[in-house]
Amino acid sequence: MLSGLFFLVLGIAMTVGFFCYAANVRGVTTKKAQRNLERAQAVHQARGRLDAPTVLPPTATALGIRILGTIGSLLGLLMVLIACATLQQ
Repeated sequence: MLSGLFFLVLGIAMTVGFFCYAANVRGVTTKKAQRNLERAQAVHQARGRLDAPTVLPPTATALGIRILGTIGSLLGLLMVLIACATLQQ
C-alpha cells in the first residue's frame, strides 16, 4: 500500500517535471541549454583554448534536453501505471 502511494506521487512528479523540459514550458529548456553553452565556453576559456570551438554533448543542447524530458515523462507515466496496478490489488 505504501509503495503504491510512493510510486503514484513520484510518478506524477516525474511526469509533470519532465514535461516542462519536453514542452519547453516558460522557456526552461532554452534557458538550460544556454546556461550549458555558457558554462562550457567558460571552462573552455579557462583552459586557455580561445580559438577552438566549444563542443557540447548531445544531451546539453535544447533538442537533447527535450528528448530526455520526453523519455522522463514517459517513465513517470509508467510509474503511475505501476502504482495503479499495485493499489488495485
